[in-house]
Amino acid sequence: MLYYNYVTGAYFADLWKESALADRYRKLARNLKKKIFEHFWDDDRKVFINGTMNDNVTVDKRISHHAQYWGILADIFPKEHYDNLFENVLPNLPNYYEVVSYEKGYEFLAYAKAGRIKELWDHIYGVFGDWMDQGHTRFPENFMLNASRARQLVFYTRPYGLSLCHGANGIPVVVGALNGLIGFSQSSMKTNEYTIRPELLHLKWIHSRIPVKEGYITMKLNAEGESIIDIPEGCTVSIIKKSCRKPLVLKKAGEYTFKLAD
Repeated sequence: MLYYNYVTGAYFADLWKESALADRYRKLARNLKKKIFEHFWDDDRKVFINGTMNDNVTVDKRISHHAQYWGILADIFPKEHYDNLFENVLPNLPNYYEVVSYEKGYEFLAYAKAGRIKELWDHIYGVFGDWMDQGHTRFPENFMLNASRARQLVFYTRPYGLSLCHGANGIPVVVGALNGLIGFSQSSMKTNEYTIRPELLHLKWIHSRIPVKEGYITMKLNAEGESIIDIPEGCTVSIIKKSCRKPLVLKKAGEYTFKLAD
């Protein structure tokens, strides 16, 4: 997170025409990235570890999923090791699927960024889907996957108690739909540029209306046949299809048709 803050600081310094400050933040980011790999990267298992203990000697080789997804979000986790991470490391972490933290929204952003949409939704179905199957009209407070129905509705040791982070319960599902199925993302450097990378999985269609600062991007995505997108003035939207290496780049306001499957 600190590395990402340095990168963001350099970006804003560039916007403010503060070249010396931008160079300073970029240097801090480069040096910190180098130190991260020196002290936290396990080259045998191809993951980030907890690092050195307080005695500055003992190495804590335990693996935290938090370090892995922040590495992806900050663009420092090596992409060539994504398969190993999602197929071998994460599924074998103790209690990884049983314990769901309030940071799951960030973690699912990393899933989407890495293109692991099926794994993202398998995880959502296992937890949030189970709640819906039980008939809940809002998300329960207890995030433990195997918690009893009575325990799911208990927080702060009292029945029906609400957490201070209750709004966070719905974020993972929103991320799964917006950033996963629709594949929406915004450029961190050119904030009027957006990307759509649809992955409908087993769905036949998705209708969406995405608010952006220029207006709304409205879409009717169809697994087969024509899809429709309407974009506002002042932005650029790139549509990346699995069947085509070259993205469809739309720069003018209006309605366009395209096919997800050629």
